[in-house]
Amino acid sequence: MATKRMTAKDYRREFKSLKNQQKIFELLLRERLRNLCKEHSDIKYCTDLLSNTDIDSITIDSVLNSIEIIEEELARMQPYKQTRIEGF
Repeated sequence: MATKRMTAKDYRREFKSLKNQQKIFELLLRERLRNLCKEHSDIKYCTDLLSNTDIDSITIDSVLNSIEIIEEELARMQPYKQTRIEGF
């Protein structure tokens, strides 16, 4: 059985598909950051971010770092986590 080799058109199609997936993923990340900031406006970092920054203009690394900072702050605000159900 012979396998068909990919041609330049196949690679181009695959590359275009991956770029579209990346754009969609970036949009999802930016929307997640916006939602976190709107839901948790009591966090100073969120209010500063929304008032001083256009979320669409910052890099994806900055978006990820911002999401991480907000999640860490939320974890600090609620230190009690149920790790297992007692009695089972």
